[in-house]
Amino acid sequence: MATRDEIDMKLRAYVKSHCAPIWWEQGRRLVVNSGSMCVIKTSEKLFGVTNCHVLTTYEEHKAEKPDIFCQLGSAPFDPIANQMSRSEHWDLATFTIPAQTLQHMNYRVWTSREWPPTPTRLDDTVVYGDYPEERRTVPPGERPPLIPLKFVPVSG
Repeated sequence: MATRDEIDMKLRAYVKSHCAPIWWEQGRRLVVNSGSMCVIKTSEKLFGVTNCHVLTTYEEHKAEKPDIFCQLGSAPFDPIANQMSRSEHWDLATFTIPAQTLQHMNYRVWTSREWPPTPTRLDDTVVYGDYPEERRTVPPGERPPLIPLKFVPVSG
């Protein structure tokens, strides 16, 4: 029988597998900034969700530096061209996910059993995670082999 710690580690790994890093580079060489996105599949639509402030930061950098290139996981992704909606009030933005991005992003799509989902109850266990900005670093030099992002899961 698995221990509580083993179950917790597996659950956290499962959550992480659905939280894709999104980052943008200048000149395909220097990482400028990053965030995270979850891709969700419902019976009606496939879409990505991130915080609105991630999109806003990307737009600011894109306006300042015309050679910005964005990736979702391991795949090219254009947040501006694929934006569906945004809410500064809720700090959320949604996106269509192109087939090429979906094929190459190397993260799992979360599939909803029902849509819309039932409201969360007080006794439900909730697990979520992110790559917090204070735990992200921009690697030095050109074309870094690895983007150092530290995933932090939280459960309650």
